[in-house]
Amino acid sequence: VVMIFLGILALSYLYILFWSVMSALKDVDDFSDNMFGFPKRLVWDHLSYVVQNLKVPVKRAGGLMYVGIPEMLLYTAVYVLGCGFSSAVVPFVTAYLVTHYPYKFSKVLYIFVIVAMGIPLVGTQAASLAFMQDLKLYDTLFCLPFMRGSIISMYFLIMCATFKSVPKDFMEAAQVDGASQLRVMLQVVMPMARNVFWTVFLVNSIGFWNEYSSAYMYQPSYPTLSVGLYKMINSSAQGMGFIPRRVSACIALMIPVLILFMFFHDKMMKNLSMGGVKE
Repeated sequence: VVMIFLGILALSYLYILFWSVMSALKDVDDFSDNMFGFPKRLVWDHLSYVVQNLKVPVKRAGGLMYVGIPEMLLYTAVYVLGCGFSSAVVPFVTAYLVTHYPYKFSKVLYIFVIVAMGIPLVGTQAASLAFMQDLKLYDTLFCLPFMRGSIISMYFLIMCATFKSVPKDFMEAAQVDGASQLRVMLQVVMPMARNVFWTVFLVNSIGFWNEYSSAYMYQPSYPTLSVGLYKMINSSAQGMGFIPRRVSACIALMIPVLILFMFFHDKMMKNLSMGGVKE
């Protein structure tokens, strides 16, 4: 029964993707007359229009200026890589400390993460925004990577399970040879857990690539590609008033993530499942 349900769910996702591609290849009249069928003729102009006209107005010291795709791609790379790294390295280091230094505070911290994951946090955006302004990080490229460094996630628990499976003999042998605690973590434990670390980094980076709300709120002067797409879709002045062109814009943003997932999905899922079941 579960397999049948999951199969139907997977087919529904594939149908949405198929409908999006078919809709992106239709003109306005064809989409209005035949919303769910194959296109009568293929139209390739929507994607080129999106690439040529994707520009975002931003206010800076010199006044109003427009940010194009190359600059937005740079901001997206800084945002995705910075947030992905901080969201992976903070739970990695904390899980290592909690696992290999079993003090009372370590147990309290472990329980705190489990409890915090089950508590829904609402209404915190205003406080977070004010906090970033007080730290002088608001509207900078360092704001969101700083905020994403949190241990309250399931990846903290996965990394804890991974570190518990690492034999302590290797660490004790390195300490006997004179290695410091930092060197043991970086040169002994990290190579054994690097697959899980990079898997968490890739999974989080895919989520940050698609996210636009945080970048739109915390770094308005440095728009990412998802922010540019959001503004373009909601701006009728840029010729994005009909669905085929909007769908084309979404597909254009989806292609890099889809290619990345096609090459690494087996490895990512395998590493996460192995890290989550080890004792």
